[in-house]
Amino acid sequence: MPNWRDLAAALDRVVVRTFDFGGILFQKMANDAAVGAPVAIPAEFDGAFRELQVRDGIEAPTMQPVAWVHFADFPAGTVPEEDDRLIVPAGPFADTYAIAQVETDSDGTGATLRLVRLSKP
Repeated sequence: MPNWRDLAAALDRVVVRTFDFGGILFQKMANDAAVGAPVAIPAEFDGAFRELQVRDGIEAPTMQPVAWVHFADFPAGTVPEEDDRLIVPAGPFADTYAIAQVETDSDGTGATLRLVRLSKP
């Protein structure tokens, strides 16, 4: 019988694929140069994620693009790192985004990618 972490990870993968934004491409970077061709990955993408953060004792809403991904969806031996790129080729958030921060999930199977849009809408 699988343990609860395996079940939770499986459910989370289903959620990401259910809400997959569609057509997200991942581009590995090294020294500001693309490494290889971009690859399609399933990702739950939010171009205007809203979060409350506490600053100086005051709650302040912040907005930034984020994506939720699973490491198993990346090519073998590849993990997303800061400065790698996510490309959204179509839709209202079509653009190239740099990964500003990778926040690995507690079970280590996926991550929240905090993104920076590289051009102005």
